Amino acid sequence: MSILLVVVLCIVPISSASTGTQAADFTEGGHLETDFNVNFMTEWWYLNGKATLVSSEGEERDIGFFVTLSHQESPIIVNPNGTQLSHLLTFYGLYFDNGTTTFNSTETYIPQIAVGNYIALHTPYVDYVYPDGVKRFNGSALQGYNLNYTSGDMEMDLVFRPKVEKTIDQADHPLNFTTYEYSYGTINGSILLDGKRYNVSDAEGYMDHMIPIGSRPWPMEMHGWSCIEVTTKNYQVIAYAVRGLDDGYDDYSYKHLSLLDKHNGTVLAEYSADEITITESDWLNESEFNRKRPSRVVFSTPDRNVTVSAEIVIDFTRSDPTNAAGFVDFMAFQPDNAAIQYNGNIEAGSAFYEYFVSDMGVITPTVKIFDMPELDIQKTYTYNISFDQMFPDRIGTEAVLYWGEKAEIDGVEYYVSNLSKLDGGEVQYLGIDTENEDITLKGTVDRNGSITFMNFTFEPESVFIDYPLYVGKTWDRAEVNFSGTGWIGYPVYVNGTTWRSAVVTGEEDIEVPAGVAHCLVLEMVMNSTMTYNGTEKTMNTSQKVWLMENGFFAKRMLYHEGMLREILELVA
Repeated sequence: MSILLVVVLCIVPISSASTGTQAADFTEGGHLETDFNVNFMTEWWYLNGKATLVSSEGEERDIGFFVTLSHQESPIIVNPNGTQLSHLLTFYGLYFDNGTTTFNSTETYIPQIAVGNYIALHTPYVDYVYPDGVKRFNGSALQGYNLNYTSGDMEMDLVFRPKVEKTIDQADHPLNFTTYEYSYGTINGSILLDGKRYNVSDAEGYMDHMIPIGSRPWPMEMHGWSCIEVTTKNYQVIAYAVRGLDDGYDDYSYKHLSLLDKHNGTVLAEYSADEITITESDWLNESEFNRKRPSRVVFSTPDRNVTVSAEIVIDFTRSDPTNAAGFVDFMAFQPDNAAIQYNGNIEAGSAFYEYFVSDMGVITPTVKIFDMPELDIQKTYTYNISFDQMFPDRIGTEAVLYWGEKAEIDGVEYYVSNLSKLDGGEVQYLGIDTENEDITLKGTVDRNGSITFMNFTFEPESVFIDYPLYVGKTWDRAEVNFSGTGWIGYPVYVNGTTWRSAVVTGEEDIEVPAGVAHCLVLEMVMNSTMTYNGTEKTMNTSQKVWLMENGFFAKRMLYHEGMLREILELVA
């Protein structure tokens, strides 16, 4: 279940002569997020193997290896001009018999409109070519798969031929994914290492094609997974287990194990859910990554045990706690002594073992996470104005927030947040993007009596709050344009640009007149450059907000050019 072990695979179309009477298998080719009607899709092809390398001089080297080729598709992966991009990532790892390893990854972004030039879409074969032209993976189960992968002074020129039936792992929760597996086959070809070419003959390999989908980056949906592939003289075992965010390190919400006969390629048995017990031991504290991992795992069923140890480990880290979309994948290889106990016999062999822990999984047990609340509601809150620098007459009076009305701007419907104050108030026009879990700002009005201090519309609307929220979460709003009327002693037409940054700085139980409210503390800064009457002016505004889990604030402090302007506290 390689995590993003993406090898660039380039395939040759299958002719009718080569396919015979077998039906074309369109699970082989590539996809886009629109094929699944989701906001995020990641797809990768993964190949691993154990091989003895033999040079022309007779030198032998035993290795394990993996290679992955992947791409990620989402309408929110865009360049500054708004063009949707495809994210392509490839990586490989080598495990040597002296216990050393080699690992390298490379990635790039291309316009999604061009992704079909590099990845064959909706085809009965895989055809992945990384844009540098030296990483390719192509083929099908019927023809065999060709891997031509160059990274620095390492070259792989290999052919993988499956020898077993295709198996499938599929789940909707905690991770929505489908994996197509050819869990055993032979590998032939050659590998160039340190300037020397080695032949590979009848090595053993495993391949899968995995597609996680969802509304947000797939690592955010789970705590992690544990996956093993074990090869012995007669058998092959493939096991997947996925931990939900609520499972932590302790349990698995999805479990599936398949036992195959290597000689005739058939599936001998399959187990799932409570038929499988997973026992993890010899835990190691990986403090560098703020994670832990087991170095030994046993998958047990009523009539068999599969035991694997993480002997040689590569740490693939793409951790980014600021947005919780990353992960660390501990990818291990055991050259021998992995064991399958079946029918009273024990067979030893080699194993690949992944133990994956997401950033979200690390955050979830210790930090409160606010998911996007239901906001298609009618709501009223009352606040005490405990400080107002511009309008001191308002101090001690109430401000009433009315939420739930809707209004159209340029033909698009927005929610109206109307905060009424003595002789005035403020109105915001907000969009609710449930797919991206964002609240967006389209317009704002601030008035006192007959004077409208500002009435601005933003084009395009911009991210105001980016859910989910947790301590340490940050987001930036790209620069957007705004225009409307402002007040400088008299009304003027104003246009300009503005940009925003935000961070969740803490989690607090705050006491307000309404009682004690459990909140996340948001600090948001907005910088603007505006022009009116031929004059250019810059402005800095910021706010500190104690936000409740229902999406409304218990306390708010507004600042203008660094000076405190207003404080509101929840009354009822």
